[in-house]
Amino acid sequence: MLASAHRLSIKNSCRGIVAVLALLGVLALSGCKSSSEPPAPTDVTLTAGDGILTVTWTMQPNVQYWLFYAPASSISMDNWTSLPGSTAQMNVTSPYVLTGLTNTTMYALTINGRYDYGPGGPGSPSVAATPRLAGDSWSVGTIAACHPSLPHLHAVTYGTGFVTVGDGGVVCTSNDAKTWIAPAALSGIPLTNPNLFGITYSGQYVAVGASGVILTSPDAATWTDRTHSLYSNNLLAVASNGSGRFVAVGVNGTILTSADSINWSPPTNYTGPNISTVSLNAITYANGQFIVVGSAGIILTSSDGNSWNPATTVPSTSVDLYGIAYGAGTYSAVGYDTNTLTGSVLTSTDASNWALPSSTAPFGGNTLRAVLYATRFIAVGDNGSIYTSPDGANWSPPTNPPSYPTPIPTLYGITHGNYGYSVVGTGGRYLAAY
Repeated sequence: MLASAHRLSIKNSCRGIVAVLALLGVLALSGCKSSSEPPAPTDVTLTAGDGILTVTWTMQPNVQYWLFYAPASSISMDNWTSLPGSTAQMNVTSPYVLTGLTNTTMYALTINGRYDYGPGGPGSPSVAATPRLAGDSWSVGTIAACHPSLPHLHAVTYGTGFVTVGDGGVVCTSNDAKTWIAPAALSGIPLTNPNLFGITYSGQYVAVGASGVILTSPDAATWTDRTHSLYSNNLLAVASNGSGRFVAVGVNGTILTSADSINWSPPTNYTGPNISTVSLNAITYANGQFIVVGSAGIILTSSDGNSWNPATTVPSTSVDLYGIAYGAGTYSAVGYDTNTLTGSVLTSTDASNWALPSSTAPFGGNTLRAVLYATRFIAVGDNGSIYTSPDGANWSPPTNPPSYPTPIPTLYGITHGNYGYSVVGTGGRYLAAY
C-alpha cells in the first residue's frame, strides 16, 4: 500500500513538474518517466520550403505531441536544451509548418508524445532538412477544374487564399496555388462579364477591369459592383495601403482613389506632366507611399492616394513599365524598352531617382509583365519567362525552368502567400513554387 502510494505520489509529482516547467517555457524533463509514455513516431518527415519546413508524421489517438528543433545536423531529447537556437512547440498536429527559418541553414528535429499532458516519452529519430528559396522549380497546370474554357488570367492575389481573375469576369480560388476551383457561391459579377485585370486584398478583395468596373468581396464568392458610370476607362491594377485606402489605375492616365472601397473619385492634386494619353499599368504600396508605373517611363508616387508627384529622374522614356515591387532596400520596375526591343528593369532606392542597372540582364526580347518581392525578386512575362534576383538589379533565369505544353503562355500576374509563389497567365495557365 505504501509502495503504491509512493508510486502515485511520484507520478503526480512528475505531472506537476511538467506543468510548472511548461509554464516557464522549459519543455522537457529528464528522469521523470512513466510506463504509460507513448512511443515516439517512427515516420517523421521534413519537406523544405522557402523559409519553412513542413513536418508530417502519423498521429496516434489521445496523444499530445511536442516538437523540438534547432539549427543543427542532429537533435535528441538529451541534448536539445544545450543546442544554440533550440526551440520547442507544444501540442502540435500533423502536418505542422515551422516558419521564419533561415534559408540555407540546416535544421534538425525530433518529436515526442505524452498522454493527458503527462511526462513526455522518447523522442523520434532525428531528421534534418535545409530551407531554400522558392522560385527555382515550378509546377505548371491549368485552371480547367475552375473554368474549362481556360480564359486568360491577368492577376492573382493572396488573402484568405489565392484568388485569380481574368477575361469574362472569371474568378478562381485555391488554397495551395495548384488546385483551382470556382467559388461555390459566385455571384454579383455584372452580367456583361467584364474582363478583370487587377485584384488586391486588404480585409476584402477588390477587383478592377474593363470599362472602369470595380468589384468588392469579403470572400471571393459574393461580389458587389462599385462601378461609377463617370469613370469608364479600363482599370488595370489596384493596391491598398493596408489601412483602408485603395488606389486603382488604368489607361488614359486614370487614377481613382477610395477610403472605403465603395466610393471612388479622382485624386485631388496631381503635379506633373500631362498623363491623359499614358497607360498606368501597375501600382504597389511600400515604405509609406503608393508607386505607379506606366508607359513611356512614367513613374508617380503618393503618400495618400490623392496628391501625386512624378519621379525626379527616369533614365529613359522609351521603357514601357508593367510591374513594380519593393524589397531588399530597392524599388524595381520592369517592362520593355521600345528602342532596344528587349525586356528592361529600372531600379531606385527612393522611388524618385531611377537608374538602369549596370549588369547585363538576360531578358532578351521578352516583355516583363509583373514583378514581386517576397523572399527575393521574381519577374514574369512573355514566352513563359521567369527571372529571379536578390537585389532587383542582377537577374537570372530559374535553375529549373518550367516545362510548358504548347501554347507557351504569357505570364501576367504574380503573388506570394501560404509560403509559396503563384503565377498566372494566358490560356488559364498557372505556375506554383514552394
